[in-house]
Order: sequence, then structure tokens, then C-alpha cells
Amino acid sequence: MYFGGPSDKAIAVAGRHADVYAFWGETLDQARETIMKVRASAARFGREQSVGFSLSLRPILGPTEDAAWARAACILEAATASDVHGRSTIFRRVGEEPQNVGSRR
Repeated sequence: MYFGGPSDKAIAVAGRHADVYAFWGETLDQARETIMKVRASAARFGREQSVGFSLSLRPILGPTEDAAWARAACILEAATASDVHGRSTIFRRVGEEPQNVGSRR
């Protein structure tokens, strides 16, 4: 079973039940911290070695490195122009932080 979520409750569930803990692209330090937390949670159930990990990333590709960076700049510009951050307020009161830990990260 694949499972994810960086909240303490999600990591507790993953430690007990997940075959693979899935997480989003994060910094190396954040990934290390999450892996350590999941392994510690799994150890409480005698299964620290039985949980695998899956990291999902969205690479931005181009025929050259410069082309890939140019494409990344276009994607960032389009995302900024579309007010991606404002969309998350649809499901919560304006001015509040998102409830889920993944969105806050």
C-alpha cells in the first residue's frame, strides 16, 4: 500500500500500514527528516525495514540546460500570473493557513 502525508498523524499511519511512503519533491534535508520520521514510526511496530519510499518530482526538460531553465522561467511566470496561491483559498477562509501540512510546506 502506498501512503503519504507529512503530518504527524499521517506518518503514524504510514509507520503502521504503508508498504511505500510517497512524498512530493522536497529539499534533501526535508526528505531525510521525513524518511527518519517514517522509519521511527515503523520501528514502533517492528517494521522499520519494510517501508519503502517514493519521491515524485516534475522535471523540466529541454534540449539544452539553458532551454530547460528558460522553460522553467516561463512556467513560473505563467503560474505567478494565474494566482496559483489564491486558488487554495477556495476551500478555506481567506487569511487562514491551509490545514494540511503538505500545503503549508
